Amino acid sequence: MQRGYLRGADEAMVKGTIGDSNLVLCDAHGLAYWFGAQEVTRTISPNAYVSTVENMVAPSKLPVDVLERLGVRSTPIHVLVDEHKRQRFSTQVLAHLWRPPYPEKTFVRIAPNVYVLSPIACLMKASLSMSDVSILKCLYQLTGTYRYSKDGLRERPPLMSVEEAKEYLDAAQGIRGARKVRTLLNFVVDGAASPEEANVVIVLVLPGHMGGYGLPLPAMNEPVVACKAGEQEERRPDILWKEFMLIVEYLGDEFHNRSDRFGLDAARKAHLLEAGYTVLDLTRYQTLRKNELESVVTTIRKHMGLKPMRQTKEFQSKNAELRQELFGTKTV
Repeated sequence: MQRGYLRGADEAMVKGTIGDSNLVLCDAHGLAYWFGAQEVTRTISPNAYVSTVENMVAPSKLPVDVLERLGVRSTPIHVLVDEHKRQRFSTQVLAHLWRPPYPEKTFVRIAPNVYVLSPIACLMKASLSMSDVSILKCLYQLTGTYRYSKDGLRERPPLMSVEEAKEYLDAAQGIRGARKVRTLLNFVVDGAASPEEANVVIVLVLPGHMGGYGLPLPAMNEPVVACKAGEQEERRPDILWKEFMLIVEYLGDEFHNRSDRFGLDAARKAHLLEAGYTVLDLTRYQTLRKNELESVVTTIRKHMGLKPMRQTKEFQSKNAELRQELFGTKTV
């Protein structure tokens, strides 16, 4: 069973506040639990999933210090209730109504009497107040191998695969937010190892009417066979179009901009070239400059045998908005 930080006295304090009722974190605090900076690695064991939770409660007072140890650090706390009469709005609690039935794998138990919406359920419920890019970033983190911590990025197993997310949302059709997130999942692939890699793929694969360059979906960090001194060796390129034998390696400032990495990156590229792959390097400098990024996109399209992309004024506007939201600064 998945557990949070709660132990001993913490569990007793929660029990003393909510009795035999159940507390279900959702929306902003569900997102913070799964996608925010974490002091420990969040994982979901199969038996942590719960199909339904009864007797949900929005108590007038919450053990805030205990919830802080679960990563819930701001008030009001967003919780879920299943009956209108249980809704409560105060400086400490903001209750969201969601009546049953619920799709399977909607809830995850994190401590006795404390649950959180599963990451895909939480994202679905919160999506109506989120931008498409914000949702895509969460989806890539959900299906990727990284998490945020107070000390930067950390590696962790994916919380869910793209196929598992699709299965949940297909079962949730008719529930608000399901169609929106399910549509955006068409532009998500498993295996992103960093948010920077994810952002690059998003701008490359989104269709033109959303500001992207409309390239086919690649694989991310999928093993391929490279050559080293005549011997075969497994490599995991950042972005791979296997049918085109084409690789894009994102050389981010945080990890690759160090003297000890230059030789390793060069050797890695040489091994992939020897195996017959075309390898393109992409840096943050290039992602922040429209002409530099589009030079790489043009090279990719030529390699794939695709025609040059027609850029309308509408596309240029959407593309500028997308790049600014993805890369976090004004792009040129």
